[in-house]
This record gives sequence, C-alpha cells and structure tokens, in this order.
Amino acid sequence: MAHKPLAPGIGITTQLTPEGIAAAKAAGFPFAAVSVVDRSRLWLAVSYGFDPREFTRPDSFCDAAIQVPGFAPLCVADAWTEPRFNSLRP
Repeated sequence: MAHKPLAPGIGITTQLTPEGIAAAKAAGFPFAAVSVVDRSRLWLAVSYGFDPREFTRPDSFCDAAIQVPGFAPLCVADAWTEPRFNSLRP
C-alpha cells in the first residue's frame, strides 16, 4: 500500500506500526509513536493513538527531550502537571 510522504524522503513506516501498537498495549499506554524531528517540525512516522501526525517542534515532547543536557532520558511523572507541556493540553 502506498502512503503519501510525511515530508520529502520521509514515509510512513508501516512495518513498525504493529510493533508500536504492541509496545503501547504491553505497557498499558493509550498511544505510541516513532517520530522524525528536524529544526522546526516533528512528523510521526509510526502513530498509534495520535492525530494529527505533524506538529511544530516547540509543541512536542521530543523538543523537551532534545533539550535535556547530556542526552539523558526525559522522565516525566505526570505530563498534565508538568509546566513544560502546558501548551500541549487540548
């Protein structure tokens, strides 16, 4: 099945979609994603539970993860109460 590219050279990775769904379900999460990030945008190459599939980078968890010094993991106990993610609330 052919998909419209997310961006030039970036297509939806249908081979990873089942693994993303399985990982989300195994962890008990309602969503999972594999994202591609550039200087200003974020595209979800694999998406389960997300809509839309494209975001501005400052409005993403990925941007917060990239900002963590030393490439340490981004650990967020409760994203609803985390000030860095206030702009992501519906």
